[in-house]
Amino acid sequence: MIQSKKKHCDGCSQPKYIWKNRGGKKYCKTCWSCHEGNVKLKPIAKQKRISPRSEKRIIADKKYSKSRKVFLEEKPICEAQLIGCAGASCQVHHTYSGKDRSEYYLDVSTWISICDSCHKWIHQYSKEARELGLLK
Repeated sequence: MIQSKKKHCDGCSQPKYIWKNRGGKKYCKTCWSCHEGNVKLKPIAKQKRISPRSEKRIIADKKYSKSRKVFLEEKPICEAQLIGCAGASCQVHHTYSGKDRSEYYLDVSTWISICDSCHKWIHQYSKEARELGLLK
């Protein structure tokens, strides 16, 4: 094993094993613990958080929110009418899913006004929902 040499400490002026080298000054372990609080460190700039949604998506979401409200006011009754249906619609179901969904996100012709229980059923039983034409 290679043994390090004792060097001159700038804190206590003694030949000791160097613990830290800060700004060209060399400190032993004892002196570093004394001088540690006096050394001004450069402040680390906070990194900007990456937005979970793009600007384009934020604009689309605002348009969607307005269109959704009007759509549900025009169609207050659930269009699916599946077993256990609540009757009153409170959600918008997009008939296109997966990759195609982003293309049809704002297309009102692909929307269905639907209640919560029917919406859960459609996503739980996607194969049967495709046969009924509720998913494409």
